[in-house]
Amino acid sequence: MMALAETEDDGFIYFPDGNASVARLLLARLVPEAFPGDPDVSGIVTARARYDLLDRPGAPVAVRLGATVFDVRHAGPAGRSREVEVRYRRDGADHRVRAGHVIMACWTSVTSYVLRDLPPEQAAAMRYGVKVPLVYARAAVRDWTAFAAARVSRVDTPTLYWNGFHLPPATRLGDYTSPRDPELPGVVQLMKTPNHPGLPMKEQYQAGREHLSAVSFATLERELRTAMVRALGPYGFDPGRDIAAITVNRWAHGYTYEYTSLDDAEVLGRPEAERPAALARRPLGRVTIAGSDAAPSPTPTPPSTRPTAP
Repeated sequence: MMALAETEDDGFIYFPDGNASVARLLLARLVPEAFPGDPDVSGIVTARARYDLLDRPGAPVAVRLGATVFDVRHAGPAGRSREVEVRYRRDGADHRVRAGHVIMACWTSVTSYVLRDLPPEQAAAMRYGVKVPLVYARAAVRDWTAFAAARVSRVDTPTLYWNGFHLPPATRLGDYTSPRDPELPGVVQLMKTPNHPGLPMKEQYQAGREHLSAVSFATLERELRTAMVRALGPYGFDPGRDIAAITVNRWAHGYTYEYTSLDDAEVLGRPEAERPAALARRPLGRVTIAGSDAAPSPTPTPPSTRPTAP
């Protein structure tokens, strides 16, 4: 969750550990015992989870980590079945459970292969969108005095490999406070959206995914150092001295596909209820479809543009 907020006046919150805090907040409500003290938004960043309490016999909610679901189907016709059968693999063995209701909250393209009794037209709608590939990097720096000397917190580099780099937003959240002194260590964030200009949007995303599979860490590191030293070198930045560590996360299936008038004119000409995202999220019997693909956008609709009731 990337939101810019020093205060909470505008309703946005920046979590320094990203979406992990969102998942941890959900977990704290599902299995309260896992987070002693019932942490809220302000306390979740520094709260410690009790993983040994996630999956206990007899508990009303069990979170079973390391379990990959590969087959979901109704125990009979979807319209009349009273149970859903779920098969998953864990620790090298297959397991089977039954439930009165199932929520499929993953990429709908994957759901179209796992949920076995889908109507063909709904499965096709689930496969319509192609996820946007992304690659994120973090550079731990011994200090960020070069940023202070240049009087910048963000640098855009449209002609280089990385789209740009920036310091994280200043944050005070519960017991967590981000560094305010440039002499202290910090973390620089970088992002790239690999694509192939000139191709249709979906083909660009597929080409970007292939690039992420092939590009070496050495290339990503070299380009990271190049971008930072070209922008901040005149202000005293030395990558060999100032960068302490680098992590790279390749997100091959990142943001949700968003309709565009250039590539999805036919889809945009349909009523909303007949577009792929709407068809894909229709419930099927005792199975509800959830996840980020429930809407054709990776970001929420701003409050000023949401339709209001008459």
